[in-house]
Amino acid sequence: MKHRSATASAGLAVRARAGAQPTPYARQVLDVVDRIPPGKVMTYGDVAELMGRGSPRTVGAVMSDHGREVPWQRVVQASGRPAAPYLQEALQLLAAEGCPVRGERVDLPSARWDGRSAVVVHSDGAAEGRMSDPRGGVVGCATPSP
Repeated sequence: MKHRSATASAGLAVRARAGAQPTPYARQVLDVVDRIPPGKVMTYGDVAELMGRGSPRTVGAVMSDHGREVPWQRVVQASGRPAAPYLQEALQLLAAEGCPVRGERVDLPSARWDGRSAVVVHSDGAAEGRMSDPRGGVVGCATPSP
């Protein structure tokens, strides 16, 4: 009998072969990260909790393999510190977005995004909002410009 890793057997396959497309779980992680508004952050655990599956470690594995496809700097450790290999780059990008940074950490109480809502205002003034579905998904809605 061939044994599979715990994450694979739970349907959370995150490690793909080099150059491979993201797994369905990885795509869901990337979709959540892509919705984090500029100037806001989520922790690896926040992303897993919003999705209703996975762990900070599985989210981190996805970000390690595919993070450059999304605003990766907006996902930080529970301490508020960005990932070590790209610490300075992440801090510069976050500060440029208006995210409150204190030393080598993000000020989580003021910068943390709960994932429940976001509003994007387009250049034509139309606003598009997103709110989380109680079943764990994210639903979109459009509102007319004021």
